[in-house]
Amino acid sequence: MSATALPMAGSPVPTGLRELAMEDERIWTRVWACVGVEQQLPAPGDLLPATVGHHGLHVQRRPDGGLRAAFNVLQQGSCWTIPAQCGHGHKTDCPYVSCAHSLDTDAVAAQDGAPTREMRQFIGFNPLKLADVPVQTAGPLIFETLADPPPSLDDQLGSLGEA
Repeated sequence: MSATALPMAGSPVPTGLRELAMEDERIWTRVWACVGVEQQLPAPGDLLPATVGHHGLHVQRRPDGGLRAAFNVLQQGSCWTIPAQCGHGHKTDCPYVSCAHSLDTDAVAAQDGAPTREMRQFIGFNPLKLADVPVQTAGPLIFETLADPPPSLDDQLGSLGEA
């Protein structure tokens, strides 16, 4: 498999933390990952939680209509350490947050462009201190990458991007 090739259907599914760490290193830190669609973020300030590999991220609609992607302020959501029920290598159905160990929640709507209490677990109280992540769109799809330097999204999508 090339550095940017995605696994095909029927590939073994990683089940342990070691396998997930290898998957993170070999795949999620080298490709663009689709994390949602623009319609999920209709208004300025709206936020979409996303998990890419072991990384808790989010995309937020900027006041100018563009998108900003960044790492969550706390990588385990509002947990200070990884809870035992989350450290087993399977996604946990957490009623509170989206993080690198839980299932992602739906988009969170801002209140008149201002962050809500629920958003604070992703952006904290000073969003300027967040580490940005490259974000691009292809049609209505939102992509993020953890690769440094970012690969070409057009090359990754190939003829699919033209469609």
